[in-house]
Amino acid sequence: MKKNSAAPDSRVNFMSVLFLAGLLAGIPVLSPANFIHFDGGDYDGDRLADAIAIDNGDWYAWLSTAGYQLSTNMPDLARAGGNYALADFDGDRLVDCALAVQDQWYFWFSSSLYTNLGPFDLGVAGEQPLAADFDGDAKADPIMVTGNDFYAWLSGNDYLRIGPITPGFALEAPTCGDLDGDRLADFASMNGEGWHALLSGAGYQAVGPIVLGLEGLPVIADFDGDGIDDVATYGMNDEDWSILLSSAGYREFFAHLGGCHADTVAAMVIGETNTAYAYAYISDGFREITNATVRANDTLLTYGLGMIITNVGGLVTNVNIPVYHGQIAGAAAGSTVKISATNSAGATIYQSGGVVIPGQVVMTAPTNGQPLTAGQDVSVAWNEPAGAGAYVVSYLAPTAEDTGVEEQGGYYAYMAAPASQATIPGSATLAGEAWFEVDAMAGDTEVLNGSADFTNSFLIAAMADEAVTTIFSSGQALPIVNASQGLSIIKEYNKSEQGLTFKVREGNPGQIQQPGTISISFKLRRFKISVAFIKAYNMNGQEIFSWEKKRIMKSHDKKYHVDFGVSPGTTVVIGTHDANYRGGTYSY
Repeated sequence: MKKNSAAPDSRVNFMSVLFLAGLLAGIPVLSPANFIHFDGGDYDGDRLADAIAIDNGDWYAWLSTAGYQLSTNMPDLARAGGNYALADFDGDRLVDCALAVQDQWYFWFSSSLYTNLGPFDLGVAGEQPLAADFDGDAKADPIMVTGNDFYAWLSGNDYLRIGPITPGFALEAPTCGDLDGDRLADFASMNGEGWHALLSGAGYQAVGPIVLGLEGLPVIADFDGDGIDDVATYGMNDEDWSILLSSAGYREFFAHLGGCHADTVAAMVIGETNTAYAYAYISDGFREITNATVRANDTLLTYGLGMIITNVGGLVTNVNIPVYHGQIAGAAAGSTVKISATNSAGATIYQSGGVVIPGQVVMTAPTNGQPLTAGQDVSVAWNEPAGAGAYVVSYLAPTAEDTGVEEQGGYYAYMAAPASQATIPGSATLAGEAWFEVDAMAGDTEVLNGSADFTNSFLIAAMADEAVTTIFSSGQALPIVNASQGLSIIKEYNKSEQGLTFKVREGNPGQIQQPGTISISFKLRRFKISVAFIKAYNMNGQEIFSWEKKRIMKSHDKKYHVDFGVSPGTTVVIGTHDANYRGGTYSY
């Protein structure tokens, strides 16, 4: 490994301090067991690597340009089920992502705004995909590790596959990057505390073991911007970063990530006339906390809301929502509720003040079953119940197809009390079934009018009323393309559990007569417990695909697009709660 014996200049010192200060001040506790992939790459284009995690298709990044604070609203891959690799595949010097599912690779390029490309059949399945530029054309080459061998597909040679290549050392924790600064990738593996490498500058002769005194998951990326990748590890047990910067003579920089962000509690009480249910979501700023003790008044809440949905054919779909939940003993409209939470060590995370559940809100317009016309404004009206401090008025078209227009098929408005009327613009509505809802809220309602995800704990108590109507249109249906047709829904029903209602749709297995791909779009909604799931079963009732996404009290809507393969007779089950199902397509 090439070392720079010259003293680092002031910029390097500054960037090193900034990086470590950012780690110490801004990155919450991360556990590798909870991530599909954790790595480094330049997302923000400043030539300094950023720390990036991908969990179930969600990106999380701690950007160097933001002082290594956690950045939200990152690209969403809306796909999981394999292993990830981060690298610059398109040559624009910004990090891209690849996902390998067996021998099928999917790509998300920064230059194409992280839209899904693929699948591409590379013909080799393995345990760990990697990527780096081995041929010097400024584009990363896909790598697949299989046992103690690896294969490479070189972009500079039309992705011609080479291999298997046997490096001559065990591949316990393989990784790759430019360790010697010649702009050609090197291959390495961390075996215990010893690093072995194939360095391009040394003719790819095996070197090592080089004992660096590091333990954990290896990450190779250029954190100091000197053109030579640095060596880092993320601790699997102690949650520590150890970073060896090439510009600083590979001296070890150390950062402990524990306790950097305060735990926060987002709590909601959903009232009914004669009862009330409590929900709480606890996060350390990045992931949910599952081992807290949470009480609503004197009721101990249980973590994990599980629902079992069985269709007429006996197929079972399990849905799990990561919230603490429970029915509050003796509480109903007009009752005072409090939320308390302690962590696993018994320390208090949150103790709310008392919040009074508002009285029953009643919608007077529109009414259940009222026919409406697409393109015309809809007037929503309600009474003003006692105790309401704010209202959230919403419209959802749960069966709307994705028209490509973000504003259609859903609408949300926050209104401080007093208020008793709102208008849903006709430009937001779509023909078909329509759900209108008014939520009367009390407590920390100001969080509903914010522009960022919550950083402080809060409690909101709500009463709701809704109307299910139909919006009619005189427009003609779009013609069916020969090789693609809208996903046929053969059955729809509602499933309620502790105050949450799921709209469940089942596809028609008779429609799926050829192998093909189903594409489904959703929009998960802000300031809601917004959930969407997909389950697919073959003709024998065996589950062949599963996808689930939850957005718990987020401050912005987010769209998801999911693709998966199907065979003849496949049954698809789709469920949503406070989420917009924007249609499905069957292509063959």
